[in-house]
Amino acid sequence: TIRARYDRAPLDAKWKRLLANADALLAAPPGKGAVAGNLGRSRNALGATGTAAFAYAMTGERKYADRAKAEAFALLDDAPWIKPANANRGANLNTGECCVAAALFYDWCRDAMTADERARFVERLLEAGIRPYLQSIEKYSDWWVNNAVSNWAGVVRGGCGLAVYLAQHRAARQ
Repeated sequence: TIRARYDRAPLDAKWKRLLANADALLAAPPGKGAVAGNLGRSRNALGATGTAAFAYAMTGERKYADRAKAEAFALLDDAPWIKPANANRGANLNTGECCVAAALFYDWCRDAMTADERARFVERLLEAGIRPYLQSIEKYSDWWVNNAVSNWAGVVRGGCGLAVYLAQHRAARQ
């Protein structure tokens, strides 16, 4: 439905802006460095991965999938995504944001990976995001787990939950 309408009003101006951003990403290297304790790194990776992956989903142009893949794998390679602290030893905001980036890439660009890359991707995602999330809940009972008024629960649960769902759902359809 979106593909049939993205080049017409009212979406056309927004689409041109998104595509210009995706094109600019093609010349930029993927993020690099520690994610733990660096929300800028996780948020920039989410923006870059989501923008490039969406451009690929809409256009089918492999250059966007390749850019999203470079960002997503750089993010996975820069795990761990959390620096454990006394009040929070499992997952945190970085974990949730990184999981959303990974999930968007996996959903929209899955066909741009080989079977070996998909297997490596899912294993790295489990190690970097899902296991720390489960430890927050099952092992540590981190401060945000039962805190209904914090945005952490939504960001972490939403991001990690999306990653788990897509990885399981897509793996089952292979």
